[in-house]
Parts: sequence; C-alpha cells; structure tokens
Amino acid sequence: MEEKQIDKHIAVLDGLRVISLIIIVWLHFWEQTWLTPYINFNNRFTRYFGITESHLQIFVRFGAVFTDFFILLSAICNFWPYARAIVLKEEWPDTKTFFKKRAIRILPSYYLNVIVMFILALVQHKYTSKTFMFKDLIMNLTFTSIWSDNVYVNTVLNGVLWTVQVEVWFYLLIPLLAKLFKKFSGLTCVGLWLCGIITSNVVIYNFSDNIRGWANHPLMYTGFYANGMLICLCYATIKKKGGENKYTYTLAAMFAFASIVGLTRLLQTFEGQDKDYMKVATRFEFMMLFSLLTMALMLAGPVVSRMMSNRFFHFINVISYNLYIWHQVIAFQCKENRIPYWEGDMSPNMLGDTVWARQYQVIILIITLIVAVLVTYGFEKPITKYFQKRLK
Repeated sequence: MEEKQIDKHIAVLDGLRVISLIIIVWLHFWEQTWLTPYINFNNRFTRYFGITESHLQIFVRFGAVFTDFFILLSAICNFWPYARAIVLKEEWPDTKTFFKKRAIRILPSYYLNVIVMFILALVQHKYTSKTFMFKDLIMNLTFTSIWSDNVYVNTVLNGVLWTVQVEVWFYLLIPLLAKLFKKFSGLTCVGLWLCGIITSNVVIYNFSDNIRGWANHPLMYTGFYANGMLICLCYATIKKKGGENKYTYTLAAMFAFASIVGLTRLLQTFEGQDKDYMKVATRFEFMMLFSLLTMALMLAGPVVSRMMSNRFFHFINVISYNLYIWHQVIAFQCKENRIPYWEGDMSPNMLGDTVWARQYQVIILIITLIVAVLVTYGFEKPITKYFQKRLK
C-alpha cells in the first residue's frame, strides 16, 4: 500500500492522560470528603440487561491504579520518536537533546513544589527528627525517595511526587532501552516483563507486612515500558501502511469497550481487600488492559481522536502536570487549616457532614485549578521558553 504521513502528535494520548488525571484527583478528594458517586438504576430497561447500579464509585475509590496508566502513557510518548526512527527511517533522536528537553519539562515545577512544601513543613513543625528532615528533603530532590520505604511512606513533602520520580528514572533508561529494542525487540520486552513480574512477586511474598512501602517500586513498572514500545511500533507500522478503514475503526471500538469492561471487573475484585496488596497483585493484568485500551483508541479513527482533543481536554492537558503535583497538598492544607471552617476534633467527613464536604470539595477544586494555572503560565512556561531558546 502507499505509505501515509503520520502525525508526530497523538491526540488520543492527551485525552487518556486527562481522564486518568481526573480519576486520580477525584480519588484524593474523595479520601478527604467521602462523597462517593453512587447511582442506583431502578428501572425495567437496565434491569433487563442486568444493570442495577453504576460502577463509577469503584473507579474513584480504587482510582490509584490509574497512576500506573500515567506510566504507560509516558512510555508511549517518550518512545514514539524512536519508533518513528525504526519504522519510518527518521533520524534517531539525540540523547543529549532528549535529556535536556525532559529536564526542562520536569525539573522547574517539581523543585518549586518540593521547596515550597519543605518551607511549609518547617513553618508548621511537621518534622520531629532532623535526621529524617534532611533525608526526606535530599531524597526527594534527587528523585530517590521511591527507593526507601521509610521516606516513601512517611514523607511530609508531597505524597504524589513518587510518580514523577519513577518516570525520571525511566527517562534515564529510555535511550538505552530504545537501542536494545531496535536490535533485540523480543528479548527486551520479555526481559522487562519478567523484571516487573518477579519484582511484584518478591514484594508480595517477602514484604507483605510492609506492602504499602514497596507497592510502587520502580522495577515493577518495567513491563509498562515494554508495552509502551510495542504499542508505538505496532501503531507506526499500521499507520505507515494505511491499513485503516471503517471496519478496523469498528473493531478497535469493540476492543476498547471490552477493555473498559475488563477494567471494571478487575476493579471489583478490590472490594474488601487491601488496596496496596491488590494493586501489586493485579498490576500485570491492569497493564495489559490499559495497553489494549490505549492501542484500541489510538486506532479507533478520527472521530475518537477529535473527541480526545477537545478544548477542555487541551486546557487540562496544558496544566495537567502542575494540577497533578499540587492537588493533594492543597486538599490536605485546606482541611488542616479548617477551610471551610469546622469545629471539634473529628473531621466532618467522619461525622457524615455532607454539606461541609460539598463546600470543601468545591473550594479545593477551585484553588487547585487556580494554582495549576498560575504555576503553569506564570512560572513553568516562561522558564521552559527561556531554556528552549538556550537549547536551540
């Protein structure tokens, strides 16, 4: 077939990133409000098909698995230029340029968050030990807190930064993994899968008493990068040959629907179980379902692509990084400082005060959006623009 031009930007990935971000933010807000989205379908039509309730609440309550989706999406985005070089014979990405671009994108906002939270922790007397204070600060500044179960669990800076740290470690490995994948694609993928599976099983069987401290160890995510590379290679090959039509679009939509059903069923197994244990035990299954969903939507045609690249998704995607790293600490700070005001020693959500919970949820959402916009456009973008000019 005649080869087609392939866009360098994949709009579907932006949409999936935004959807995952919304679920994760909702989860962390739910942990403070306990406002559970539950819908009971009391009508003959849905009952005829066996649908009696909405499963939306399990996506919120167990939404932590969608942080894994972030890792997969990051793997696809980072490997995409290398896949183009392999399949389309484009120029191989320069390693130094790759590292510089990643540093410009990640470091400014990350270090701003760490410094602000460290100053805030000192003002609020969060640290009871100077030794742990320096350890917490240094390991977060060097992206190594994920290698220490003590710092990972007990950090007083920002609990969500572990995801950024995992991605940074893989940024360092991407150029090497890409070269290995180009020469030994099968062996590279199998090796990465085995590394993730073995690490997960080691944690389950040897650290079950401290599963939370090791639940997001970086070595567990090697399989996500294997799948990210495979998705890029398959997508580039299919797009290159132009092997798409209305039938393949329909088939891809069916696979996407099947993967969503699979994700729902798998999340239902979390009921009554330890969330951290289940996240580790089912990580491989979630990885495969997330990969199937991503690949299916990438090939589902222009209609899906336009849906995933609407103006709302574009706006959230622009501020997504700062929205992610600031939302949880803003929720904590507002609750600790009784915003909106509440009395007593027991937090209102534990007393079933839904009026306070709704007010609180609206306030933290507004503050989070304002902070994300201000940091993105007032800090991140000017710095990024400056260093990009220097890079050129």
